Amino acid sequence: MDPETINAISNLWLLALIVLLIVGVILFYKQIRSALDRLIALRFRRGDTELSSEFAKSPPVEAEPPAYADERATPPQLEVESREESVVVEPGTQSDPFDTMIFAFLRNDILRGEEAYKQLQEAEANAVQKLRNKAVYLYLRYKSGDTSAFEQLQNLAEEENLPSEILPTVYNFIGNCYDLGDNFLKAAEAYEAAAEAAQSEEDRATYIASAAGGLFAAGSREEAFNRVTQEIDKTSTPKALSTLYTELASLYEKTGDSELRAIALEKAIEYQPNDTDLRFGAAYSYSENDLSTLALMHYQTLLEFKPDDTMALNNLGVTYGELNMPVKRSDFYKTASEKDTSRAATLAAANLANEYLKAGLADESSRGLLQLRALAEDS
Repeated sequence: MDPETINAISNLWLLALIVLLIVGVILFYKQIRSALDRLIALRFRRGDTELSSEFAKSPPVEAEPPAYADERATPPQLEVESREESVVVEPGTQSDPFDTMIFAFLRNDILRGEEAYKQLQEAEANAVQKLRNKAVYLYLRYKSGDTSAFEQLQNLAEEENLPSEILPTVYNFIGNCYDLGDNFLKAAEAYEAAAEAAQSEEDRATYIASAAGGLFAAGSREEAFNRVTQEIDKTSTPKALSTLYTELASLYEKTGDSELRAIALEKAIEYQPNDTDLRFGAAYSYSENDLSTLALMHYQTLLEFKPDDTMALNNLGVTYGELNMPVKRSDFYKTASEKDTSRAATLAAANLANEYLKAGLADESSRGLLQLRALAEDS
């Protein structure tokens, strides 16, 4: 082959190489740019033609910090003063006219609520219970928009022959009505009247706690704290004391003082050691103050009473992580994520997936994320 032909072919290959290089840059621009961004060393030696490079490793995927479950996972409930004491009615359990009346008014089904109230009163032979039912009914009417029901409640409280055991219930609902209208000082006065008429120390503590909450909401913070502490000094029964210390903890929570909240909850637990909600609140407050060992103690005690408490299981996993115990941390995340389909279980699955991600276990992380997706679809 003559020199001119060889030269022509060489030029064609050079042209083709340039075209391929341009096309490659266009097609793989992002990959090339990423590689250049990671290029930290380039060595070129002309003798013996050595070309080498060194690239930084791809930055690790950022894993989210572990998340605490910060509220109790309970179904929606309505708590009302009725019958002999406060009752909690869960949605879907309207097995008698009383329950039907409550949920009819809550759904603004006034006609059905009125009908249920009529049936309730017709079936009730006890005169005192009829008055309790009436107080509940009037509150629900007011809550549904009937302002005249509030005046009827006030008139009921002022009736001369009203049995004394009914007064606390009536004044409590008057306080509830004032709360709905953001008239917190008047609400506090009504709760104080309920406390004065209370038939037991436990009921009195409940109304005093409501009064303190009203004072705090009205801006009288110091008075709210004083009202609770004064009542503590003259209270003797364990349940009542636990109620008052719980309210004190609630006031500290509103001021953002999680340390004093934890101390108040410790006192409440002292009088009600089996109350898992108090245990959870204390543990969470300790976590907020980086007192992981104390938090751990309360979560563990809580689980002795409720082994399947998903929120406590998740938070215990977070706490073990803060104590540099990664194996136990992952174990509790896994246990919590497998319990149910609640928000806490979903949170635990996310925490577990992040743990795998940080450990570089991509396959395990993927499985955790798939589990998280399944939980979200079920819930």
